[in-house]
Amino acid sequence: MLIGADVFLDEIVGSRIVWLHGFNRSYKTALAYRLAYDLMRTGKFRYVVSNLPDVWSTEISEIKPEEKIYLDSVIILDEAGEFIENEAEAKVLQSFMGKFRCIVLMPSRLKPACDCHLHAYPIFQGNIIGLPFVIFRWAFKYQKINDAGTFIWWGMKEIYGIYDSNTPATSDMGILDWLVDHKLKVQRFLDRKHYYAKDGKTYGILRLDQKESDVEGEDRQTVHESSEGEGVLD
Repeated sequence: MLIGADVFLDEIVGSRIVWLHGFNRSYKTALAYRLAYDLMRTGKFRYVVSNLPDVWSTEISEIKPEEKIYLDSVIILDEAGEFIENEAEAKVLQSFMGKFRCIVLMPSRLKPACDCHLHAYPIFQGNIIGLPFVIFRWAFKYQKINDAGTFIWWGMKEIYGIYDSNTPATSDMGILDWLVDHKLKVQRFLDRKHYYAKDGKTYGILRLDQKESDVEGEDRQTVHESSEGEGVLD
């Protein structure tokens, strides 16, 4: 169980991305799954996504965005410092996780190549005195805001068997491309607006660069139908 971690969990929900770092075998990835468990219990998220084999995750191809925008996912990106390769991937993590209602937990020895204001790391392992606990320190820094605290994880074995700790992360399993692609789809979706006939009935969706006069008669119905399919979001 997590002891004294409520403030840290609130910070995660506010920050949306968190770097979990430390030396080898310091429970970074295990903590990510424990945090995912607590975040899922809030009822604010529908999916767990991970680049590791586990028993909780949903394949990204099976995730159904709510209102074509909201992914409602807790994403575990193990060894994220090795896989964030370009500006587009960094930007989608920094700027769109709140908009997609996602949390990204990044257990990694290497610092991820994106602005991450919240991080946590172990400062004491109780196994050296024969007790099953780890003390973690977390810190948040942004402009003039500096917050920090500690919490205890007692009984780390509670997460054993949830993921394969012997299988290293060799890629992001397409998660970053999926997020970047979803961002582009959402932007195309939001670049359209409804237009109305005089009776107030919705006939279709116009791009922001279109005028109502550009779509006449039967073409209005065609525009409406296409807006429900591949033209906006898959």
